[in-house]
Amino acid sequence: MFFALQFFFDLDALNQSNMPEKTQSFPLAGYNLEDALSLSYGAFLHLGWLPQFAGPVRLIGYSKTTWGKPHEIITAEAADETVSLKSELPENAAWDMMKKNQKNLQKFAAALEVVKPQATPEKLAQWREELNKLRQTTDAVVEEKQKENEEVEKVMNLSAGKKTVTYGIMGINVAVFVLMAITGVSLFEPTNLDIVHWGANYQPLTVDEGQWWRLLTNIFVHIGLIHILFNMYALYMVGIYLEPMLGKSRYAVAYLCTGIFASLTSIGWHGDEVISAGASGAIFGLYGVFLALLTTNLIPKSARKALLQSIGIFVVYNLVYGMKSGIDNAAHLGGVVSGFVIGYLYYPTLKNPTPAKSRSIAGAVLTATVIVLCVIIYRS
Repeated sequence: MFFALQFFFDLDALNQSNMPEKTQSFPLAGYNLEDALSLSYGAFLHLGWLPQFAGPVRLIGYSKTTWGKPHEIITAEAADETVSLKSELPENAAWDMMKKNQKNLQKFAAALEVVKPQATPEKLAQWREELNKLRQTTDAVVEEKQKENEEVEKVMNLSAGKKTVTYGIMGINVAVFVLMAITGVSLFEPTNLDIVHWGANYQPLTVDEGQWWRLLTNIFVHIGLIHILFNMYALYMVGIYLEPMLGKSRYAVAYLCTGIFASLTSIGWHGDEVISAGASGAIFGLYGVFLALLTTNLIPKSARKALLQSIGIFVVYNLVYGMKSGIDNAAHLGGVVSGFVIGYLYYPTLKNPTPAKSRSIAGAVLTATVIVLCVIIYRS
């Protein structure tokens, strides 16, 4: 079962919606748009606020920080004879208990009154020149960010395929679960006999009785409603990113092969002590594939770091939680390790993708899995 699923793959990483904010307009009679923005720039400097970005009508910066505490985000938007100032608390701030936004508006109003007398034509020209330099820097940052986004988009959509395999796998899992319920299996507490009957992985049957098909069928059998809900959510979250990146064939092979290796690891580790079922081993395998690719240069560094951190925390947390709660961690480890190996095998064909390479590497991985399985069966 999966926990701590609220990680996200936000490639922009600048989502600041729903933060406490306050906005106020200030009249600047006699100042045109450019001079109003220049005067706002002067007010920023007077207050010790740090200008960061500038556009044709906007100036964005950060308020003065104290003791390393997070700063507010300040946006000045100018028009002829007026300027509007917005103060926002830092990301993840829940409420403006200290009324910092209101205080920033008051500070800005006072600063305008101080800098107005200083706003000689020469001073306005100086602020305007500094603003133009900031605009050039901003344009360069925006252009670089756009290039990075385009590179990320290109990598994350290497395949023209949609999420059909992900939805198909989810459909099979749900269909099996519904059939189990229809035949009288408990929705919340199925018995060991029930899940074994439907294809769970159990060494005395899988190995001793030669029912090797259980290595595959068990990844479509779930132990109750909560189990399947968590697993399908985790599958969906990785599938929406990984399937378009890998393509249908590589993605499907990765799911099936890591699921088999997860099942083999489970019976090898636990012997006849554990009856194993659920898609989590194969899902961990998909996360392992993703982690492996994130350690390469396939995805641009700016996006790679955030993704690697998010997925890494997710995998480590669930492995640690599994050790404490008696979950089949052996299957999880088998899945993520085999996923790592498959991810590195996939990398060359993703770096220089062609349909022929995609099919060949998927076929090679599937063949290698079958060979390993045949050797294990022969020696058992």
